[in-house]
Amino acid sequence: MWIEPRNSIALCNTDIEEEILKIEGSLNEEDAKMWLYKFFKANPTFMMDVLAGVELYPFQHILINGIMRNDYSMLIASRGLSKTFSSALAALELSIFNQGWEIGVLANSFRQAKTILKKIEDIVRKPEASLLKSCMGEIRKGNDEWILPIGDTTIHALPMGSGDRLRGFRFNALIIDEFLLFQENVFTDIIIPFLSIPFEAKKRSSIREVEDRLILAGQMKEEDRCHFENNKLIILSSASYKFDYLYKLYSQWYDSIINKTDKDTIRKFIAQLSYDVAPKGLYDKNLVDQGRQNMSDASYRREYGAQFTEDSSGFFKISKIHACSYKPGTYPSIEVKGDPSAEYVLAFDPSWA
Repeated sequence: MWIEPRNSIALCNTDIEEEILKIEGSLNEEDAKMWLYKFFKANPTFMMDVLAGVELYPFQHILINGIMRNDYSMLIASRGLSKTFSSALAALELSIFNQGWEIGVLANSFRQAKTILKKIEDIVRKPEASLLKSCMGEIRKGNDEWILPIGDTTIHALPMGSGDRLRGFRFNALIIDEFLLFQENVFTDIIIPFLSIPFEAKKRSSIREVEDRLILAGQMKEEDRCHFENNKLIILSSASYKFDYLYKLYSQWYDSIINKTDKDTIRKFIAQLSYDVAPKGLYDKNLVDQGRQNMSDASYRREYGAQFTEDSSGFFKISKIHACSYKPGTYPSIEVKGDPSAEYVLAFDPSWA
């Protein structure tokens, strides 16, 4: 597990507890609310225990803290290692702490995109989650979009498809499920622009101008500037082949964390978790053994070991097929609309069904 070194916040933050212990006497209601907010912000998994009665394994505490305290997060994990559950909790945390945000949940298919919102439904359905449920509205379930309001924040579950119908959206946080199915051009040309505009950009600009004048006049120090939350990106996936874009992006993030190659201030977090780090009882051992027997070694290492592999083990290597394939959008490609001047042959495959 790797955490961006520039992030000075420890995973187990005790600073807020020390500050609270210094308080003397009683607090009025407004101050008590503010200190509770600060405490929850520093201990996000404890907050979910209080609001929803959710008890987490130690590795889940690390995942949620890593996501909440960094800007870009990538979770490469084995089957059944709670990727969806952890991202559902992260979506709830981001919604509560960042009122007014627009949060997008994207997947290659609409069915997959809805899974995280369904998991949120499961969490708040339990009697222990009555406090959390009181913060939420009902999920509006459309044919191509699910919308969940949490106070002034809205979570949207959308299918990615080609990405064309999503170009008008702007999000402050994005959760992308099964990222290995996404093409590089879709991520760079469509998804990243979703995060291009920070929350309340005009207000931030005005505050920065005032701070600049105060610093220039010697009435304020650089380190006393307001801290603004950056937009968030959360990537969830199984491991892929090393020639896929997921591994390329993973390698870029890893390099920027370990070697500090990034010139920007984006804090990155990577968690890569094999099935054998799961606590006893979380996994069905029979299921793991069955996967080992029925899968090729390369498939098993990707699906359960969370390891990126070089190639497939079949007679026709998947890397060779990939190298010989046309990339999406290049010629020749499937025609959505025919050429009026051309002649076409229409054929049926009798065994298609």
